[in-house]
Parts: sequence; structure tokens; C-alpha cells
Amino acid sequence: MIESVACPAIRKVRAECHTGQARVMAALVAERRPDRPVPPMAGTAAIGDGN
Repeated sequence: MIESVACPAIRKVRAECHTGQARVMAALVAERRPDRPVPPMAGTAAIGDGN
């Protein structure tokens, strides 16, 4: 993953993967704990911003 920063196409795919992982993580937490709202940045904070 570290070497991928040199290629724009790979950076794009990497960012999309990180975004998807963050959404899945946020959805799982929201499903598991409906009594606790998930902040919009929770998944991104846990996974990274994809950059």
C-alpha cells in the first residue's frame, strides 16, 4: 500500500477501498449499537482517509 502513492490510478482505487471500508465499519457499529449514533467521521478515523 505504501508504494501505491506513486501511481494516480492505484491511489484512486486505494482511496475507494478505504472509503468503502469506512462505510462498512460505520454501518456495522450503527447496526450493533442503534442507541449510540455513529459520528460521520468514525469510520474514516478508524480506517484512514484513503490518502
